[in-house]
Amino acid sequence: MPQPHRSLTALPAVAATAAAVALVSGCSGSGPPPQGQPSITSGSQASTTPGMAGQGPPAFPAPGTSHTESSTAPPVPLPGAGEPVVFERNIKPLFRQDDRDSMTWAFDLWSYTDVKSHAAAIVARLRDGSMPCDGAWSAEKINVFQRWIDSGMAP
Repeated sequence: MPQPHRSLTALPAVAATAAAVALVSGCSGSGPPPQGQPSITSGSQASTTPGMAGQGPPAFPAPGTSHTESSTAPPVPLPGAGEPVVFERNIKPLFRQDDRDSMTWAFDLWSYTDVKSHAAAIVARLRDGSMPCDGAWSAEKINVFQRWIDSGMAP
């Protein structure tokens, strides 16, 4: 039986690297990643230079600002303390279309499989306030995401 070309066997590693870079560098067009963190520059070579070629000024939220809901989307009801947390009903709706669009080049925030695979990195970014791009989630939303992780990440 023929073996796949060796370049094809590297695809899972490339995808994992792209997802890691997305989480480190933040939202597309949002400004430079933290100092010393890898970024992708023109030519797709990894570097530790702050920012990416062709980006405008940083668009990080001001300190103390919070995650804002879309003006057209109703607020997402959060599950009560005793209620189970499941992806489709409780986690997926927390990610707005803009959030999804900002990260879709690396992974899909509306995909159960993608979010489950990157849950630890996502919750770390939510906790440090660097995700989403336009302001931090409330402690209640972060706690719901953490409960989902702690309870086994039900679909």
